[in-house]
Amino acid sequence: SGYGGLSIENAARAIVQGVQNANEKITKLKEDGSPVIENLEFIELFEDVAMSCFYTLYKIAAEDDRQLNIDISKKIACVEGKRKRILLSSGENWWNRMVVKLKEETVYNADRSCFVFTASTGAARDLERELYLSPKIIQQMLDEISTENQWSKELAKTIFELLIPTDFKEQLKRRSNASWVVDNYTAAYPWELLQDSVADAKPLCVSAGMIRQLSMKDTDFRINTVAANNVLVVGDPFLDGYITQLKGAEDEANMVAEKLKTYDFNLTLSIKEKAASIIKKLFSQDYKIIHLAGHGVFNEAEPGKSGMVIGKELFLTTAEIAQMSAIPEFVFVNCCFLGKSDGQAEAFYKSRYQLAANIGSQLITNGVKAVVVAGWAVDDTAALSFARQFYDGMFNGDCFGDAVKNARKFCFENYPNQNTWGAYQCYGDPYYKFKAKRSSRTYEKSYLISEEAVIDLNNLYSEMNMGDLFDQDTMTKLLAISNAVDTADIRNASITEKEAFIHAQLFDYKTALEKFDSLFKINEANFYVSTLEIFCNTKAHKIVDAFKMKSIKSTEATKEINEVLKQLDNLLYISPTAERFNLKGSTNKRKVLIVNTLLQKSRALSEAAFDYRHAYEIAGENCKIQPLVNWYLLETILVQMSNHAWGKVVGTGKNQYTLTSMKEVKTLLADTERMISKNVQYAYSYTDKMTSINLSLCALLLEPKTAEQDTYDKLLQAYLDAWGQMKSVARKKEGIEQLEIIVSLLSFSADKAIIKVHKGLVEVYDALNKMLKS
Repeated sequence: SGYGGLSIENAARAIVQGVQNANEKITKLKEDGSPVIENLEFIELFEDVAMSCFYTLYKIAAEDDRQLNIDISKKIACVEGKRKRILLSSGENWWNRMVVKLKEETVYNADRSCFVFTASTGAARDLERELYLSPKIIQQMLDEISTENQWSKELAKTIFELLIPTDFKEQLKRRSNASWVVDNYTAAYPWELLQDSVADAKPLCVSAGMIRQLSMKDTDFRINTVAANNVLVVGDPFLDGYITQLKGAEDEANMVAEKLKTYDFNLTLSIKEKAASIIKKLFSQDYKIIHLAGHGVFNEAEPGKSGMVIGKELFLTTAEIAQMSAIPEFVFVNCCFLGKSDGQAEAFYKSRYQLAANIGSQLITNGVKAVVVAGWAVDDTAALSFARQFYDGMFNGDCFGDAVKNARKFCFENYPNQNTWGAYQCYGDPYYKFKAKRSSRTYEKSYLISEEAVIDLNNLYSEMNMGDLFDQDTMTKLLAISNAVDTADIRNASITEKEAFIHAQLFDYKTALEKFDSLFKINEANFYVSTLEIFCNTKAHKIVDAFKMKSIKSTEATKEINEVLKQLDNLLYISPTAERFNLKGSTNKRKVLIVNTLLQKSRALSEAAFDYRHAYEIAGENCKIQPLVNWYLLETILVQMSNHAWGKVVGTGKNQYTLTSMKEVKTLLADTERMISKNVQYAYSYTDKMTSINLSLCALLLEPKTAEQDTYDKLLQAYLDAWGQMKSVARKKEGIEQLEIIVSLLSFSADKAIIKVHKGLVEVYDALNKMLKS
């Protein structure tokens, strides 16, 4: 794979097809039951290629038509020598560019016209050929092959020979993906129906990808695209007996709506509604995706009667489409004839009405990224299948070109007597993709290999820490991933490790510790030492949580948290990192909440301050801010409790050090605040905002006598601002733990200024706690 733009998928398919072809020939040549190839093994050095190949084989095995009839093992066998690599770029199937336009400075004539064909060759030059043809003769055959629904291999082959320059025929016979650039004249020709051979062949657009792009001049270029995930689906408008209702259009609209509901789209649905209601919904809000299913009419003689039929003598026309101020990304117009193009009609419309002749052209003029529009009458059942297959592909991550190709292939193979597969004119960038996230309410997963689950868990962990998800949504996704892992029987140490991390972040300490316990019992478990750090942190959280819930007493909780501190000391003995001193500091700090006496609380706080000081001293330049702020916040509390003094020696033995002066502390904290606020990530960094709040707490405790009521109002607002972008209640609780510890310590002070500060902080803490519970 890779050579000449050959994708891994196409390489794997070609190998399987080659083996199957060989088997068929052997069977025909030798009727005595000669052995055929029954087992095929792919051997690959790099893990990423092996996984891509595995996916392809799995897709082949699951295909309904079973043209490549294979069964595959459920797992990739990994042996010594396998390699991993960082992928700096990913290959895409190459789309050859084919340009077909009416020759400039010529007039389109029914008896004789000249088209100019240009094809990309991959070299430093493009091929260009002129083709003189008789549109009148070809149009007769095109009417037979398209509008009269009488497509045949023989007729398609005839038109192929007449419509394609001889030089280009061999290139098209290679059946490479092609992006056809057409103008308003050449767009009228159904290039999708061409076939280069009669025997054992498929139309070009079925055996390879075929996407159109419309070449336009004098077009207003607008990029007022829609940011909101709004979608509009219109199906079978109420026609009041004008013409028959289309049950197929109603079914299609319902099917598309159901698919969109499973993703984070805001759906607006219109089925069997009157014209006024449809127009109101179309213009009342902006949409990213629009799907229209119903009757369509193309009437070049009467412009007002061309468009989607939405009522008795009422049409959704290009005039309405042109008035859309916001541009959808994608529009699917499953209405017959609304993709039909006529160069002379287009010129007439532009000169008289400044509009395109059909809805498809007008949408492209507006700037829609991708358009699917029916060029002639389609069969209801086949049209429903095409739409289903197309949307399935797009929502499964296929690019526009591949989704179209697979939908055409499905319809061609399942409805061989129809030409619906060729009716859809698909305009756009072949690499365009939907940016759709599956709704957490209907989150379902299935896996083939463990690496998929590990990636999903890593992404979920990151998404949760960013605050993008509510805790319940995180838990829903986590359980879906875990269930899919167990169903596929692909559980390993990495998966269990990531599950434990997420449960711990959700404050689900019981399940998190069960996961850790399971991880540590796996015979060949590979995990980083940092996992033990998170394990210790989770245990400390659980102990404090159990004490608050009164399920254990202070003495038992103190004993257990001291065990955690010993385990952290063991990790520090292995390697004294800043992160481990940070963890020990936070554990000692939490100990303040479970011990009873002021002496015990002061000792625990002094130990925490010492740990944060060590973390600050050995941390890299980019990691010094948080331990510094935590250290000085705790030192400030200890000073106010008369345990420490600014500019004096504190601690004993190896824990002895000299505090800086209060003036130096103010300067250092002010510099730190400026550094944080200048950080480009500050506006959306929850961690930076919480650090800034801790700086405010430190400043307040440094000079408690200067505190006014608006000091606490500002502090409360700072918490609310930080919470504004944070959906996770667990992360919010974690954010006010520092405030809870401060409130617990200040309650022992007899100083009037500190008593006043304590009262103000209690009000802030109670207000925040009340919001968390509401």
